[in-house]
Amino acid sequence: MKNYKILIIGGGIAGLTAMNRLEAIGLSPILVEQAQSIRTDGTGILLGINAVSILAKMGLADHLAQNAIKLSAMVGLDEKGDKIVVDDLAYIEEKSGFGTYGIRRDTLSKILLESINQANIITGKKVVHIANEENGVKVSFEDGETHIYDIVVGADGIHSIARKSLFGDIPLRDAKQGCWRFIAEKPEEFMQNAIFEHMGLGKRAGYMPTDGGKLYIYALLDSDKFDKNNIPNHAQLLEQFQFGGLWKIVSSAITDESKCVFNEIKDLSEICITKGRVVLIGDAAHAITPNMGQGAAMGIEDADVLAEILSEKEDIKKALAKFEKRRYKRVKMIRDKSYILGKMAQSSSKILSAIRNVIFKKLPAKSLSDDTFKTLSKW
Repeated sequence: MKNYKILIIGGGIAGLTAMNRLEAIGLSPILVEQAQSIRTDGTGILLGINAVSILAKMGLADHLAQNAIKLSAMVGLDEKGDKIVVDDLAYIEEKSGFGTYGIRRDTLSKILLESINQANIITGKKVVHIANEENGVKVSFEDGETHIYDIVVGADGIHSIARKSLFGDIPLRDAKQGCWRFIAEKPEEFMQNAIFEHMGLGKRAGYMPTDGGKLYIYALLDSDKFDKNNIPNHAQLLEQFQFGGLWKIVSSAITDESKCVFNEIKDLSEICITKGRVVLIGDAAHAITPNMGQGAAMGIEDADVLAEILSEKEDIKKALAKFEKRRYKRVKMIRDKSYILGKMAQSSSKILSAIRNVIFKKLPAKSLSDDTFKTLSKW
């Protein structure tokens, strides 16, 4: 294969996976990250069977088994902690051959980092503009340097400079929800290897075990329930979540020392994938809400499909056009489904919430799991 000069912008999950997959087909991309080191912020990540199957193809199955927690179920609960619905992940593993895992973002980043040629990573290198030219992509850096590349892969997140350079300012769609994510010590009383989510009125909270004896905990509130200019502290936040069941154990694990990340929940209003010799992947192309746990997985899928198509040795622009055709409907479906699920799970209407709970309870056994398998097994 011709050794194209390829630049990957961004050292998150999508960028690191893209580097692995492109190296696997004989290419030698350069990855630049504006931070001084590859990011290890963030909290927890749910890895569904689509992401896990690709990571296994990358030779990382043993690393997952050793460094992540395999989950047996996704359990929907009401505010009291009573079970509403179950997505049987063990059943999905039987059908697909792949498990579902909970892992800390920094752990996954380290696993990916160790799988690639770190000599081709440049940190502290910020891209300020990119432009398609006749025979390549001109990339301008904050330090004044400019370089021409055959292909540029924009993996620089929801506020992507690569996307803004080519597509302008694409508005974010506001879900009108705030999300607090925590990494806390796992209480001894919490022994379940599953992910749980309580669905309340205008709020919800979930939790799952991760590596290192930790719990990933998240809590969401409708934006009219908190002041964006005076974000509540941990104690003030937890006062609004008087859930029952396991939540009483889990919430006590959140302390002032717990790692916490707050974000307003938004996705990208338009999907932007390719232009000229530039391809966007992950949140840069199609940022989605976290309600399906598919944000990282979509970036991992993007990276795998991109390498597959480039390995076919077509003209670059034709190859990238094929990539966009392959990915557009897929990521739009996941983006839109995730947004709707978030609204449904966090309805502020007592009537709609009651109807939702009744419908979930009446779902035939395994129907939700069959839908999850169908959604995640083909891309």
